[in-house]
Amino acid sequence: KLVLEMGQDHLGDIHLLSELAHPKTAIVTLVGEAHLAFFKDRSEIAKGKMQIADGMTSGSLLLAPTDPIVEAYLPTDKKVIRFGQGAELEITDLVERKDSLTFKANFLGQTLDLPVTGKYNATNAMIAAYVALQEGVSEEKIRQAFQNLELTRNRTEWKKAANGADILSDVYNANPTAMKLILETFSAIPANEGGKKIAVLADMKELGDQSIQLHNQMILSLSPDVLDMVIFYGEDIAELSQLASQMFPIGHVFYFKKTASEDQFEDLVKQVKESLGANDQILLKGSNSMNLAKLVESLENECKWFYQVSAKNASYYGYWINLYKRSFRPWALRGLAKPVIWNVESGIRPRAEEVGEVLKPTSAYATPLMDVRA
Repeated sequence: KLVLEMGQDHLGDIHLLSELAHPKTAIVTLVGEAHLAFFKDRSEIAKGKMQIADGMTSGSLLLAPTDPIVEAYLPTDKKVIRFGQGAELEITDLVERKDSLTFKANFLGQTLDLPVTGKYNATNAMIAAYVALQEGVSEEKIRQAFQNLELTRNRTEWKKAANGADILSDVYNANPTAMKLILETFSAIPANEGGKKIAVLADMKELGDQSIQLHNQMILSLSPDVLDMVIFYGEDIAELSQLASQMFPIGHVFYFKKTASEDQFEDLVKQVKESLGANDQILLKGSNSMNLAKLVESLENECKWFYQVSAKNASYYGYWINLYKRSFRPWALRGLAKPVIWNVESGIRPRAEEVGEVLKPTSAYATPLMDVRA
C-alpha cells in the first residue's frame, strides 16, 4: 500500500494531485492558515484541501475534521467520517507528558502510547489508527507501530542543549494554528525543577495582508504565569513583541529584527545562550526560512561550560580557556606576564587583573580556537 502526502500553496494543487493518484482513502487533517498569502481567505484554503476527493471513486472513504469551515465542501458521493470532539471519531482520554502521550479513542479497545507530545499528534495518530483498521491491520500491530514512531526532524522534537537544557524544536515550518497548538503543548508541560520556560518565536511566512494581525493573535497563547521569558525574531512579529512586553515583567521579553535591511540573528543567538540555564526548557517555533534550525544546532553544539578571556591582550587574540573537570592545565596567554593556571579541583583561578572578567563557564581544555565544539 502507498501513503501519499498532498499539499497546496495555490488553489487547484490538491485537485491535480488527487486526479493523478486516485486515492482509495483520503484524510484532511486540519484547515489552518498556511500559505494564506496565495488564497482569498481560510475558506478558500478549506476548498482547496477538500479537492482531495476529486480523484476518488464514488463511495471512497474521506475523513474530515469537525471544523465548520469544511461543511460547504464535503462531497455527497463519498463515505465521509468526521473526527473531533463529539464526532464519529474522538479521543476519549488523553494524558500528555513532556516527551510522550497516551490516549484512548471511542473506536479502539486499548490505549495507545506515542513517544511524542502534543494533542494534535494524538489526533493524527487516532485518524491513522482508524484507517489502518479499515485496511485490516490489527490493534496490536497498530499499538506496536506507534511505540516506535519517529517524526520528521525538527517537528515537535525534543533535543538536549549542550548545557543540559531541554529544547523543544518545532522549526520545520509555522502557521498560526500550528504555533497556537505547540504553545499550548509547551505551556502544559511542567517546568523542570529549578528551571525556566522560555519561548523563542519567529515570523510565520506567507500569511499575506493578514500577517501582522495573525501574529498578534498569538498573544492569547502567551501567559506570564507559565512562560518566564519570550524572545521574538522577525518583522511581522514585532507588534506581538510589544503586546507581550505589556503583559510580562520588564526584562522578560526580547525582540530582534529580521528585515530586508537588517538581521539581528547573531544578537538573538547571544541572548538565548545568555538566558538559557541547565535546568530550563526552551521552545523554538517559526517558519523554516527564519533559520531557527541554526539556533537549535548552535545550542546543541555549544560547549557546556566556557570562560572567555577578556583581558585586552587575551581578547585581542581570541583565546578561550576550557577546563576538564578534576584536572588543570597551564596555558601561557600571549602578552601576559606569566602563565595562567586554573585548578578546577581547588577552585583557584587567575586574578581578574591578569585574565579579565570571567564571562561564562566551560568544560574542556585551553585552546586558541574561537569556535569551540563539545
